[in-house]
Amino acid sequence: MTKKRTKKSISTKKFMAICIPSMASLTALVLVATIVMNNYSTVMGSIFGFGQMVQTKVKGSEGLDANYIKLNTSNYKDSTANAKEVTETIEGEGATLLKNENNALPLSKGAAVTLFGIKTISMNMSGGENIKTAGGYSIDDALTKKGFKINPATVDYYTSLSKTKQSDIEPEVSAYASMESTYANYSDAAIVTFERNSGEGNDQTKSITGDNGRTGLSLSSAELNMLQYACSKFNKVIVLVNASNTMELGFIKDGSKYHDKYTGKDYDFSNIKAALWVGGVGSTGCLAIADILQGVINPSGHLVDTYVRDLTQDPSFKNVGDYQWTNINYSSGNYYAKDNTNAFVEYEEGIYVGYRYYETAAKEAKDGNYSGFNYDNAVIYPFGYGLSYTTFSTAYEGTPTYDSSTNKFTFKVKVTNTGNVAGKKVVEIYCNEPYTKGGVEKAQVILAGYAKTSNLKPGASEVVNVTVDRDYITSYDYKSDKSYILDAGNYNFYLSDDSHSWASIETSDTSKYYTYTLNSKIVFNKDNKRPSDGIAAVNQFDDISNYLFKDKQAAGYATNFSRADFKGTFPTSPTTQDSVANEKTLEQLKKYDVTKAKETVKDTPTTDYLGTKIQLIDLRGKDINDTLWNSYIQQFSVQSLYNMYRDGAWVEHADSDQGVPESIDMDGPYGFFGHTFTLYVNKWYQSETITAATWNVEMAKLMGESIGEEANNQTTKLTGWYGPGVNIHRSAFGGRNYEYFSEDPLLSGYSCAAETGAASSKGLITFTKHFALNDQETNRTGVSTFANEQAMREIYLKAFEIYVKNSSKQVNYYENENGKLVMKTKTMSGATGVMSSYNRVGATWSGACEPLMVSVLRNEWKFTGTSLTDAGGGSDNYMNTDYALRSGGTDLFLGTHTVKDYQSASAIASLQQAVKHILYNKANSNIMNGLVPGSTISYSLAPWQIGLIVAGVVVGIIDALGIVLIVRKVRQGKKQQDKVV
Repeated sequence: MTKKRTKKSISTKKFMAICIPSMASLTALVLVATIVMNNYSTVMGSIFGFGQMVQTKVKGSEGLDANYIKLNTSNYKDSTANAKEVTETIEGEGATLLKNENNALPLSKGAAVTLFGIKTISMNMSGGENIKTAGGYSIDDALTKKGFKINPATVDYYTSLSKTKQSDIEPEVSAYASMESTYANYSDAAIVTFERNSGEGNDQTKSITGDNGRTGLSLSSAELNMLQYACSKFNKVIVLVNASNTMELGFIKDGSKYHDKYTGKDYDFSNIKAALWVGGVGSTGCLAIADILQGVINPSGHLVDTYVRDLTQDPSFKNVGDYQWTNINYSSGNYYAKDNTNAFVEYEEGIYVGYRYYETAAKEAKDGNYSGFNYDNAVIYPFGYGLSYTTFSTAYEGTPTYDSSTNKFTFKVKVTNTGNVAGKKVVEIYCNEPYTKGGVEKAQVILAGYAKTSNLKPGASEVVNVTVDRDYITSYDYKSDKSYILDAGNYNFYLSDDSHSWASIETSDTSKYYTYTLNSKIVFNKDNKRPSDGIAAVNQFDDISNYLFKDKQAAGYATNFSRADFKGTFPTSPTTQDSVANEKTLEQLKKYDVTKAKETVKDTPTTDYLGTKIQLIDLRGKDINDTLWNSYIQQFSVQSLYNMYRDGAWVEHADSDQGVPESIDMDGPYGFFGHTFTLYVNKWYQSETITAATWNVEMAKLMGESIGEEANNQTTKLTGWYGPGVNIHRSAFGGRNYEYFSEDPLLSGYSCAAETGAASSKGLITFTKHFALNDQETNRTGVSTFANEQAMREIYLKAFEIYVKNSSKQVNYYENENGKLVMKTKTMSGATGVMSSYNRVGATWSGACEPLMVSVLRNEWKFTGTSLTDAGGGSDNYMNTDYALRSGGTDLFLGTHTVKDYQSASAIASLQQAVKHILYNKANSNIMNGLVPGSTISYSLAPWQIGLIVAGVVVGIIDALGIVLIVRKVRQGKKQQDKVV
């Protein structure tokens, strides 16, 4: 008989050794989770959901209409459908006809065509996602939908390649041999698509390995061979240029005499009969392209950049890319590591960007001052160029006028459709300013104003008004007067078809030529500011202009490119000596130490104001200088101010005590995307280059209205928009050129102002980006960017300036009139935000660059918006939170970061100013929709907060149970010991 084994009880000591650490770990885990999750409450809310806002209205306000934002759509399905229609409409008006030999276009309805080009089935929308997986139309889909007959052979072949590693590589010509028998049935035209794509963090390639060193913006050898093959098999070849970066398009213009400089090979492209630049087409833009090809739409787009034969000869080429200082000593501990502190780029070309260089070079060459330059060989298609299926005549209607009371010129231009097809005409006015050799740099011509007609029927005429703001044709003299100036002399205005046809206009032709004579020089300094400025603009960037740039080639310095000697000052890449940072630069690059910062405020600003409680909704429609704002900001605790400043990672903090709702911000310039929210939107609008190529502010407004409608119709309303982008196409190789409008600041600025004004009228806060000099992606995080102050102000800052000064919105709000609340509407600035850039301006990070973010942006331009960083930053990072706060340059961080000092008087004063900017724009945004004056708000617990509470209760129960078990175990142990004794 087997004896039954008695189960041995675990000892008290061992039981406690297991229980106590387990209980402690669980408790610690919940405590840490509670602290961390509350510290990152906005992130948690975006992932797991927010609490519901509850409004408590004051008595008597129940019947007030708090629907401040008027929408044209009522749900996300309608707003998304509208957005896709808008994309198609804007693409149809921005696509630009480059060539149309013998009226090759339009094709007949139902034409039978063969498609060539590996990207035929996956055209570039704006960014990098595949057009078909994104639910959009590529050109094969669009042509089929519009009734064309498409050769399935090439489409099926490209589709098969899309599933392999060959999806981006143009196949060898031999691959088409098996398809040749199909061509006869689809021979009305061959449509050849060339696509170029880039994106955030990636510039276009300046030299491709393995293809004779050609750039990424020239046709590859395989593409050239495919194009020649298509020309040999079809009598009519139509080229579609699907790129927002300017490509080398000499092959279109040269026809039978195209010479490939990289291989020395000659090609016969004489059968290219038509070409259409289509930019980034968005989700539905190809439908409009199909309509252009068959004549349903008459193309009216004009180019927003200069297309040149050889991009390597552009003045910017030698100073785009990866350049590094050799004397940054990271081991010293004085510099932030891994932030490209050693990277730099120099804008040696100065103001001579795009057509400003090529038109000036042409004039200097004509005058015998620039031997070897040939405009007709250098430029393929000028800025502002675009063809139509019809013809137009244009002429000044009467003599243009200048009104000193408004500081504006008015040009009345009569446009007549002299052809046989209805169409729209772009009207462009260029200004030639007085120039003295060796004086302030002046381009030969600059775009001064533009407009666009309605759709004119054959024989119809329309008089359009083109307004030219005199402030925007001033020059900046950073050397002598150190301010904006207008030199004495003749200001000649040309009614030109593009940036070059002015040269053929005779000065005696008063129908296209007008001269305004300024008898004496005007210097806009001291009390004589430009009318559009808040204060007179004076030098702010001497540390860059005077310390780094020289007028002649000198070792260790960048050279100012000057039309007085284009040959002798032509930009070159940095030399070994240029790659040694000077002492001043080294000092500016050092880590920021807030403990050594100068205190600018002696007395601690008032917080926790105990007067009459003001709610944010009570300030809607109030001027930012209204004294009520200061009283309101004093209600906030320092901790609340701190939380709002440091944590703006796609979600902006609520403060229910002060009536501040939580709000959601979202990327990006070509449609909402990103983060953790489910969005019901048209993710892919057309590229910004296409918007600008319409040369029609009404199209830009259409884009802004559409994005605003989508924002308001989301399940979780969107209030902030990280867009649009308004940096300059300084170089064709810029990785994010598709997010930016143009090489020209005026066209960029007016497009941006129209788009943001419409979006902000729908309640959006538009964080226009990237302020400033963020014109390449290489080393973008931390690269030191150097340009002289004239170039900064006339080229790279001007588009932002025009946005700030011209964007406007309509705001509905309540005002107390004799004890009764009455709905009012007022016009306010639509420039509700800017996003600073990753790069340094000079050697100072943009978001902490006080001359840029405060002196220029707020003091000169009167900006009242919110300044937001790009994603990143921290207390031990070159995007330093303390530095940004103390400089007054940043109101809100796109991230969740700490600030080492937020308790000193200077820090508190800066926090109050930052939060005032944040809330001023939030008060006039869509997040206030539904709130009535005097009401208060509160929030229910968020799902993650409920989860934390439940977890805390469960752990508490487990701990209590554990304690009970431990006590029982100890008592049992004692009893057993007593029995033994």
